[in-house]
Amino acid sequence: MTRRRILLILLGVTVLVAGGLRIRQTMRQNYLATASFDRLLENSRTSPADAGVQMTLARRAIEQKRYDVAATAAEKAVRAEPQDPEAWLLWAKATGFVGGGGAADLVLKECLKVHPACAPALFERAKIAQGNGDYPTAFDLAEQAARIDARQPDYWRLIGDTGLLLRHLDTARDAFRKAAELTPDDWQPVVGMGRVEELQKQYAEAIPRYRDAVRLAPLQPEPRLYLANALIDSATTPAAYEEARQILAPLLQPSDLAPAWRVMALRYQGETYRKERKWSQALPFLEEGARGNPGDEEIHFLLISVYRGLGRQKEAALAVARHREIIAYKSEIRTLRSQVDAHPQDAALRIKLARLYESRGNIRDTVGVYRQMIDRNVGADTARAALEALRKRYADAAR
Repeated sequence: MTRRRILLILLGVTVLVAGGLRIRQTMRQNYLATASFDRLLENSRTSPADAGVQMTLARRAIEQKRYDVAATAAEKAVRAEPQDPEAWLLWAKATGFVGGGGAADLVLKECLKVHPACAPALFERAKIAQGNGDYPTAFDLAEQAARIDARQPDYWRLIGDTGLLLRHLDTARDAFRKAAELTPDDWQPVVGMGRVEELQKQYAEAIPRYRDAVRLAPLQPEPRLYLANALIDSATTPAAYEEARQILAPLLQPSDLAPAWRVMALRYQGETYRKERKWSQALPFLEEGARGNPGDEEIHFLLISVYRGLGRQKEAALAVARHREIIAYKSEIRTLRSQVDAHPQDAALRIKLARLYESRGNIRDTVGVYRQMIDRNVGADTARAALEALRKRYADAAR
């Protein structure tokens, strides 16, 4: 047999083997895509080291909100393939559904010991820190992620958002700019740049920036509200107030707009008239806003001057009392939050804060306090019981 013939035979065998492998891979992919949940569950038990089965089961279990199953399967996938960062990220996601952000963060820390350059793991840790109000840590982790992978706009947006809160304004502006370059149709980094410029009192730059954001997302409330606020704060002519009113008008039409956005639009609309001393025109917007959010101290502050402008001293006095009450409540909130920051393991302080929120009907922040207690395992059992009681009383708000 000639050398040429031997080579041809070997080539043919290689092609057949490769083809067989591809066929098996395709069959396996088709099986994993079409297998029933129960079949995958059985495969997970009989083949615990099959990472593909475990990851498929975990994803399917998350879709079905069977988070305990998802967390167990994803952990098995990590044990089978610890070098696969996707398995770690899936485990962290599933664990977060079961045990909250604190539990997910522990998994992500372990992931980073094995994969120190895993940018998505750093970013997920940054989001958890941001949700817990730990903005310096979130900022640092997001910067690390962006240094590893500068192509992800979400990383830059998080750097911008946390940098803005920390008043790292130059860094925030640069981060928002990079996010905008990566996603030129996204209004969020454009608004971010405008916010930085507005904080620096650079209204000549901020206002056109907000106008660009409105053009990018004419149905989104946030760009309109930021633009209107900047126009009001910097107005020197009636034309600026009129432009603000036109920008706000779509938010005041009957729609499914979230109540919080509508209240802000009402407040800004009332403010345009108040600044022009058009008391009668300002009043209905501010009164409706106060009904929509009785705890909005700015609306009550504006109402004081409007009532006085109209000569309605009794209503002005009531607005003054209400404004003082709101300020006292918010002062108590700030004091309690400072105490919680100083004593993070004190469950009693956190419960007191949650109950104070609930006493004013602020269910969203009440739920947030209890969820943070669960995430950080500070009085977690008490927090779970309190959340369950909240769900029974305020089913929709506590979800």
